[in-house]
Amino acid sequence: MALPALPLSHDAIIQDSWSRCRAFGLSHQSAPAFDQLPAEGIAQLLESQHSLVQTTHQEVLPYYENILSNSNCLIMLADHQGQVLTSWGTQRFIEPNLARGFRAGASWMERCSGTNAIGTAIATHEPVQIYASEHYCIDVKQWTCAAAPILDPLGRTLLGVVDVSGVKERSEE
Repeated sequence: MALPALPLSHDAIIQDSWSRCRAFGLSHQSAPAFDQLPAEGIAQLLESQHSLVQTTHQEVLPYYENILSNSNCLIMLADHQGQVLTSWGTQRFIEPNLARGFRAGASWMERCSGTNAIGTAIATHEPVQIYASEHYCIDVKQWTCAAAPILDPLGRTLLGVVDVSGVKERSEE
């Protein structure tokens, strides 16, 4: 019987993600693409993920309400392909050039947005925190984000990701 693989260290997770980003052709100066879906695609996405959104809203979000009320952070729910389904919390600290990345249908997969908590949690199937400078693309280096994969009850199938994000200085308060 084979022993389960040991989890990677945080540094190894970041290094592996940066290697994937380079393989995708990204540079540190690359702007996140977010690969935003068109309006009809967003409607189909939300319809297909209705159960995940409802369950998260009813079962998970109440545990985060204290975080949302006492900080300047944002909670996002993404599907198994890194597409934002919905978000809760303040968005007033999001720079206008990044606002589209926090709307339904935006993709946070590493191939289009570089190292980030959602995309890296999907790539590793592990909870991960990405601190400001650990993001691959310069435009998102002011963020600190933590994400955890949502797995089916048997823990085999990735259903989505829940993410908590805040601007670096604010997340340190």
